[in-house]
Amino acid sequence: MHTHLKSVRAAAAAALVGLVAASSAFAQDAPVGDWEGSIEAQGTEIPVVFHITMGDDDALGGTLDSPAQGVFGLVIANNVTFADGALSFDVPDVAGSYEGELGEDGKTLVGSWSQGGMNVPLEMTLTEG
Repeated sequence: MHTHLKSVRAAAAAALVGLVAASSAFAQDAPVGDWEGSIEAQGTEIPVVFHITMGDDDALGGTLDSPAQGVFGLVIANNVTFADGALSFDVPDVAGSYEGELGEDGKTLVGSWSQGGMNVPLEMTLTEG
């Protein structure tokens, strides 16, 4: 019986280590940091900055800036998802959304910005991680 208890404890410890490792892997792979890019609208380049953060609960969130328009700190909604290298989120204050794929280097996001029925390419580059 004593041997069985040791086996159960060992299995529980291994499961806990696996969960911690999986959580850490997600945290390392998630596109956390400051991302810069620009949207082309009617021949004008509009700089855009994403500030992607991760909370203590491993939930992603952040803000969006459009410096040329004097817009800073637009909240990225709670529905930020990152799975299989794909990032997506909504910015309710401007009825916009982003969907992109994280590059193999972990420093580029290639995707598109959607707003007001328009869908435009938007490539972002990690500036701070």
